[in-house]
Amino acid sequence: MSVNVPTPDLFYGSVLEKGSREPLADQVYAALVREIAAGRWSVGERLPSYTELCERSGLSRTPIGAALRRLERDDYIKTVKQKGIFLKSRFPGNHVDLGTIALLVESSPGQEGSSGVSVTQAFGLWDTDKIQEMAAESGINITKLPVNGSPRETVGKLRSMAARPGFLGILSMLPPRRLKGLSIKSGTPLVYLGIEDPTCAPCITGNPYMAVVLLAEYLIKRGHSKIALFAAGGMPSFFSESVASGYRRALQDSSLKPQEEALAFATGIEHLDVAAVRRFLEMAENCTAVIGATSEISRKVIETADAFGIAVPDDLSVCSMLGHRMRSDMNERLVGINYHWIEIVKACFNALLNFEEHAETSRIVFAPRVIDGRAKSVKRIGGGKQRAGTESTGHAVQQVCH
Repeated sequence: MSVNVPTPDLFYGSVLEKGSREPLADQVYAALVREIAAGRWSVGERLPSYTELCERSGLSRTPIGAALRRLERDDYIKTVKQKGIFLKSRFPGNHVDLGTIALLVESSPGQEGSSGVSVTQAFGLWDTDKIQEMAAESGINITKLPVNGSPRETVGKLRSMAARPGFLGILSMLPPRRLKGLSIKSGTPLVYLGIEDPTCAPCITGNPYMAVVLLAEYLIKRGHSKIALFAAGGMPSFFSESVASGYRRALQDSSLKPQEEALAFATGIEHLDVAAVRRFLEMAENCTAVIGATSEISRKVIETADAFGIAVPDDLSVCSMLGHRMRSDMNERLVGINYHWIEIVKACFNALLNFEEHAETSRIVFAPRVIDGRAKSVKRIGGGKQRAGTESTGHAVQQVCH
């Protein structure tokens, strides 16, 4: 005796199960709501037609029509006669609850004076409270779970969340080595945010190579010809190698010489203190600009410069791979790299909402951009690009050596 087993169809990453207890129209509705919340279509954009949705889903017009009428009643879409179906709102007041995400963060409290701040390797400081707010607007509930040396409490909370209906998966700001001991069940949807580690997949990250290229070009256009890169030891090797390669390329493309001795010394530093930074500046004594691989490094350079009477930016220009404040007690900003965080967070949600589509994805890489604005850490010292061997019109770092 043969038994007909319902064959699931994939519809925008969601499985439509014919013959299940949940009506097909409700399954289509939920799938389309997830796609709308994840940003597949912009407000005002035309959605696929009845025919296209039927072809994609393998269903008749009856369940598709019922799902679309419900979307229109709930103010997601608007049908315009002879023109098509258009997205009216991504987050109407009565949108469905899409589910829950566990956000794994560092356990250290109150960085930068805010308990809602966590650190990612690729993107620097992130306000996790804002991520929660954005998730709530999308119909997603995010629970932050701090990870510390004794993960017993975190393990219990994670297991409890995973056992509840509507659990979408884990969004981790920590690499796999930090998650040991959490007993994460095999097959649990897991996306890494801001991790510069080739072993993390799927991973949503930045582009450190392009970031340092942009910063070096920014400095060269402002007349700097002797630029040092400070990438301290202890950073992931993939990140350090990418940054060093981008630095060399940017300078060599402008016929400038990389500061290899200072770079080699920096990558060997295990403890970032004033003495180590002073030694780095001694090796880079003729440089007029320094690029810090992190905001912490850049601020330590400024702190050391302050201690030894080196004026920033008059005597030394400082950039950061992760833009932030120049000094912890002031609002002056570093010239640095920034990313479109809203698009990054949307990509995280989309990856978990449609995990089957992204499970085989290795990396989703976002392009960096230089933030200047009111930043005061870089001084223009010339009219444009300079070639190797030409003299800079600005002050080189020499005071620290005497």
